[in-house]
Amino acid sequence: MNSLIYLLASLCAFTFGYRIYRHKKRFLAARSYMLLCAVTGIAFLGFSVYLISGEFWFRVVFYSSASFVSPCLLLFLHKWDQKTETPKWMWYTNAGIVAVYVATDLIFRENTYETSFPEGFVSLCFLGGLLYCGRYLWHAMKKEEENPIRQERLRHLLILFGITIIALGTEGLLRAFIAYDAPSPLNFLARSESLQGLAPPVSASFCVLFLYVLYLNVTLTRLVDLYELFARLSATAFFALLLTTLISLTLYLGYDSNIHIAFHLMLVLILFLSLYPLLQQPIQQVSTQFFNRPGKQLHTALFEIEQSLPNLLSVDELESTILTRMHETGRCAITSLYLWDHDQGVFVRTKHLGNSTQDPIPHVAKTPFLESFSINKLVREEDLITPEQIPARHIMESMQAQICLPIWSEQMVIGWIALKPTPWSDGFSRDERKALLRVVEQIARSLDTIRSIDKLKEQHRLAALGTMSAGLAHEIRNPLAGIKGAAQFLQDQNQDEVHQEFLQLIVSETDRLNVVVSQFLNYARPLKLQLEPYSINDLINNVLELERANHKNVDVSYTYTPKINIEEFSFDPNLLHQVILNLLQNAAQAMEYNGNIHISSSIGQLVYAPYQGQPSVEIKISDTGPGIPKETQKKLFIPFFTTKDNGTGLGLAISQRIVEAHNGNISVKSNKGKGTTFVISLPILLVS
Repeated sequence: MNSLIYLLASLCAFTFGYRIYRHKKRFLAARSYMLLCAVTGIAFLGFSVYLISGEFWFRVVFYSSASFVSPCLLLFLHKWDQKTETPKWMWYTNAGIVAVYVATDLIFRENTYETSFPEGFVSLCFLGGLLYCGRYLWHAMKKEEENPIRQERLRHLLILFGITIIALGTEGLLRAFIAYDAPSPLNFLARSESLQGLAPPVSASFCVLFLYVLYLNVTLTRLVDLYELFARLSATAFFALLLTTLISLTLYLGYDSNIHIAFHLMLVLILFLSLYPLLQQPIQQVSTQFFNRPGKQLHTALFEIEQSLPNLLSVDELESTILTRMHETGRCAITSLYLWDHDQGVFVRTKHLGNSTQDPIPHVAKTPFLESFSINKLVREEDLITPEQIPARHIMESMQAQICLPIWSEQMVIGWIALKPTPWSDGFSRDERKALLRVVEQIARSLDTIRSIDKLKEQHRLAALGTMSAGLAHEIRNPLAGIKGAAQFLQDQNQDEVHQEFLQLIVSETDRLNVVVSQFLNYARPLKLQLEPYSINDLINNVLELERANHKNVDVSYTYTPKINIEEFSFDPNLLHQVILNLLQNAAQAMEYNGNIHISSSIGQLVYAPYQGQPSVEIKISDTGPGIPKETQKKLFIPFFTTKDNGTGLGLAISQRIVEAHNGNISVKSNKGKGTTFVISLPILLVS
């Protein structure tokens, strides 16, 4: 059993070295680490074969290769510390010690399995070299006060290295000075136990663990991954110790019969396997609390976020809950949430928490940043290294983020959570990143639910508004008809000029109020699209002919540039006619019927969720008017908001409803003094 443990330790050492060899150009100090693994693996392999065979030469291989472990370790530490000078004196010293040991052991060779004086001297020199390496680690840790992450890495290495030295020293002393009472003559197992000594091969396990932690540091594994590793190992060691204790007690208290002992072992294993699922989570929680407290806090926060998501019924509540809870863990220096705004056509930073000299950028365009996203994967700044990814890396730097968690909805990115970890945490571990992605999936579903609820509320609101408006319109139109009829009757009674003027004012105002009531009814009435194949070019030309006929006596020029290859696609021509006509009339009024209006149509792609990336028809209506201030642009589509003296404030609101009923989008772009452009984007529903 002892030889098998050392053989496995040798195999682990060679495996670590081989894995580094495959990527030796990527990692710092890779070659020196490979040399350390090779020498350690040879030492373990030599001792394993020596335990099996008892041959003198394998013992020589073991002690000789073990003597060069400390020079290899010191060489690795120098390379890892990026020092140019290497400690050659230790190599010469250990080479001399090995030469003296081999010569002395050959001259005074004895046919005994007890530790000889030369071997004891080599063991003491071996421990002395390891202590010198520990001293180097200690001073290196003290020098890294300005780099807390590296200092914490060295602290973990130093603690584990100290435990390894204690295990090696204890095992060597027990092997050298306390004789093992073995039967005579020695068989295979007895010889292995005699050569190993009283101490179990615990040092081999700690050596392998130390090499593994070095491997993680060479491959730049994050510090939080080391925390998780120690937490898992402590939980595993507890269960291994528990099982070993149960088996040992069974063997100690067992019967003389092997059948009885085997039966008791079976009962013990059944008991252990029954308890393991019940004890696994509490033990892991305790070990995580002790070794990985930051990770425990983050997982607790993510669990609480998952539990609270079904109860969040607004985007504001969702933003506040997610960012606040993640920021309170102390793992995130800056947390930001970006969501798609189809009115502006960009991703907007809706909320952010954290202190920094400069706030994260408020807007991010769709390209080139979205090109770095893929489903079920996060984006890390350190992974954006190719020339094509450099622009995305600059965007992440502007967002002050090291990691982005994309929020997907129906194969489209509708936003992301940008995180900048605190410097001491050294980022997020692999398990933490998986947990973050799992929570983001829940957030995406919650956002879809919230939007569905908002749409349902809007439908109920409009239904209630329609019911109310129908009754209100009836109550208003009847008196209006009476007022208008009475005024028109009085107009026919040969009134003087002043009375005729006032009566005409009454008639025109009742007509205007009737128009307001009609538009209000149109806005409140549920839309029912009558989709049919139609040519968008024919529709725009028909609207332009109507406008030209209505504005023959004004100085308004209309031009149209069609850039569409599709003959026909499905939409409601009557409703879309109303939208384009309303926009043309607004443009003419904004220019005071003096200027140019240009219309263009082209093929594009939708840039808003959930239809992002689908082909679309874009209709742009541009004028040469005075433009619209930015403060006013935000209110244009709000019902009853108007900048006209005689406007109702419902024209653009109705147009937006019609376009959105087609699953499209309408937006405005304007600069004061440079005109205004309205953009209508409609998904293409091709005619089969």
